[in-house]
Amino acid sequence: MSHQDRPLPLVSNHQTIKQVLDWLLAPAVFASLRGGRLATWKPRLLAATAVLWATTDLSTLHERFTQARKIITKVFRWQLAPGVSYQGFMKMLAQWQDELLAAVVPHFRERMQEVHQAQWETAGYAVFAGDGSRAALARTVSLEAAFAPGRRRRKGSSPPVPVKWLGSRRGTSAG
Repeated sequence: MSHQDRPLPLVSNHQTIKQVLDWLLAPAVFASLRGGRLATWKPRLLAATAVLWATTDLSTLHERFTQARKIITKVFRWQLAPGVSYQGFMKMLAQWQDELLAAVVPHFRERMQEVHQAQWETAGYAVFAGDGSRAALARTVSLEAAFAPGRRRRKGSSPPVPVKWLGSRRGTSAG
């Protein structure tokens, strides 16, 4: 059996992860959110754990939580360790959902706009998600200009575009 066939343990650079989390989830974003003094899940740790939990490639939610908590415990080692149970994590995530989303989503949008200025808008919209559905549109010059890619299409075919767009028109609120 070659060494490439053996699974490797998780190796992460905790200092780099800390820098990314500080950029993505800056402490100032959570200044107005105060958890209890003795709470095991502070808002920023909860949000950081949720980001890592959602982005890992492990197969079960419990494995994802265990890995995310392990990383968070090392990255924020000077703070009290967060809660140990997956059920407690989910309970706190549900309890803080509205407050975390209200604080984090605008900050995420600002960060993504900073990094992806050239791609931020599509046809005048800031697109945050699309469902992947496709629909055939009429072949008008304005629609072709707005949605057709630069390459040539077969004659007579309509350009496929996502049906459901989540975003905001330039100059309006996306909230």
